[in-house]
Amino acid sequence: LANAIVHPAVNQFLATSTGGGQLGSAVGLKQAAVPAALLLSGVSVPLLAIDLGWRAVFLAGAIGAMSLWCVWTLQPSTEAGAEEDGRAPPGKLSALAFAALAVAGGLASMGSNAMGAFLVSSAVSIHLGDSQAALLLAACSAVCVAVRLGAGLLADRRAGREMQLFAALLVGGGLGYLGLRTHAAPLFIAAALLAFGCGWGWPGVLQFAVIASNRGIPAAATGITQTGVYLGAAAGPLIFGMLATSSYALAWTAMSVVSLGAAAMGLL
Repeated sequence: LANAIVHPAVNQFLATSTGGGQLGSAVGLKQAAVPAALLLSGVSVPLLAIDLGWRAVFLAGAIGAMSLWCVWTLQPSTEAGAEEDGRAPPGKLSALAFAALAVAGGLASMGSNAMGAFLVSSAVSIHLGDSQAALLLAACSAVCVAVRLGAGLLADRRAGREMQLFAALLVGGGLGYLGLRTHAAPLFIAAALLAFGCGWGWPGVLQFAVIASNRGIPAAATGITQTGVYLGAAAGPLIFGMLATSSYALAWTAMSVVSLGAAAMGLL
């Protein structure tokens, strides 16, 4: 519930307070916080959870979030309206375009969320050690942070061509998923970095495209497309898990197919 509320609300704020060709960077920074949080969660295990228990980790997260909220309420209002970013006044997307973007986001998130859920177990299945698999996940999260920040900067410089960037990231992710079929550890590690970086580097680009095309209704617009994203996020691990009972190779191939399908739908 908190996640569902936060994203449209922050998107509304960014649309009304960010201009001058910086919206992509702002959305990229927001979305980079997600893999950064995963990275911090992993670090919290040796720092807090082992000695203090898992409740201490949740308490620290709650205190941190509430502290930031308290600081934010003291700031002066900045919703004075965004500056124009050099483009013509954008029109609202059609219902068909909204549906296409929701489907594209759903297909894209199927692969990325399945990867988040099963990358470690898949790594262990090819005889990487538990600690090596955990370090790989942390490294992948760091790469994803960098890709999301870079994609936001690039989106600002490619105004009007955001969906080509979205598609390019998903093609890279699809190739990474195919590479995860290997049993050779060095190739698996390289494929994981590619799959995580590109296959989960796209959310900021998609949200930027939707916000930039609907500056008057950014919360509602991203609320629609995010619904598709989270439907895919729920379905992806379920489908992957069922396929993985036969083989991880089959499951990763399926995720590659849906990633390429998301790229095609984004271009459409």
